[in-house]
Amino acid sequence: MTTNLRVWTGWTAARVVGWLMLCAMAAGAQPPSLIHYQGRLATSAGAPITTAQTVYFSIWKGGAATAAGSGADSRLYRERATITPDASGVFEHIVGGGTVETGSIT
Repeated sequence: MTTNLRVWTGWTAARVVGWLMLCAMAAGAQPPSLIHYQGRLATSAGAPITTAQTVYFSIWKGGAATAAGSGADSRLYRERATITPDASGVFEHIVGGGTVETGSIT
């Protein structure tokens, strides 16, 4: 009996993954409703902030980031969260997991 083994090359694997992604998109796959965010809190001198802080996350539509409230933009979502950075000031937060103040991201 002869057995044929097929070796998957990087190119073949990439085609299979691409095909699966297209199938998922065609099936109406939805984007995730949570956004993973990582940042670093620091003073104006660059020293890390390591104590718990209340922060706000907003998602805007239209307008310019420097012209919030200019009438040409609108806030779609805002949430409040308490974060505790590590010793370097680095924190992680899942936007959509805080206390919603305005709107929805779903």
